[in-house]
Amino acid sequence: MVDDYDLLASITLDAHLLARQSAVAGSLPEGRAWERVAGQLLCRPGLSCRQYAGLTTLFGMSSASHCAHELDGAACGWRGRVILEAKSKAGGINKADLAVFAMKTFDYYCGQLPLAASEPWWRLIVSAGCVPDNLRRLCLQEGIILCDPVHLPIPVLLRVASKPVADQFLDDVKLAEVVRLGERACEPLCDRWKLEENGALSFSARPWRRIDMDDLLWIQRELSGDVLALYDTYRPGRLETRIEQLTARLRMAAYA
Repeated sequence: MVDDYDLLASITLDAHLLARQSAVAGSLPEGRAWERVAGQLLCRPGLSCRQYAGLTTLFGMSSASHCAHELDGAACGWRGRVILEAKSKAGGINKADLAVFAMKTFDYYCGQLPLAASEPWWRLIVSAGCVPDNLRRLCLQEGIILCDPVHLPIPVLLRVASKPVADQFLDDVKLAEVVRLGERACEPLCDRWKLEENGALSFSARPWRRIDMDDLLWIQRELSGDVLALYDTYRPGRLETRIEQLTARLRMAAYA
């Protein structure tokens, strides 16, 4: 699982930095440019095949319903499959965005059984706008990893918590809680929907309690501030340099 967090953390940290810079600039990126640059974030070792916005199949395969669904980005390889939705709206995302994305990805998942049940599928929403807490909780409930301008994504915090020296710099109670609750938030689709021997799909995700969701959102806020403060102290300029590189990509995407 640590390798999985490394992959997800590298993607989601870049997504967060891009969104944060857009918030600092005070203007949201153009929608198509945001989709293009978000899709480019999936270029990672272990994800050898990629597709970008505009296609209505998933790597040439149709959905179970044979309904055409457009995805903003996807990548697959020996490390699994990552499917991405990019939104650049003042209100962040809404319930319809989440519901449609969950439906589309589940339809593709069912269409690629039984193979899909044997490999991890992760779903990400990358929002250039701030997302309210009620929709952050809905992302947890639906098993969708959220990247927004305000909070470090949960995979980033899990990777930090996995470091042997993490408890020397960060509160050990917060670290333990982000592991306990954050791992549930990053479960791949195959752990939520298991394929039984008789060919039936069974929903096996543990239900979230409201108190656990609120605890995780609080820990995410707290640890985000703590980790960013550590960057400022021990790696000054590192995130800013990465933001400049990502912003250059966004400018290029705007003219593509």
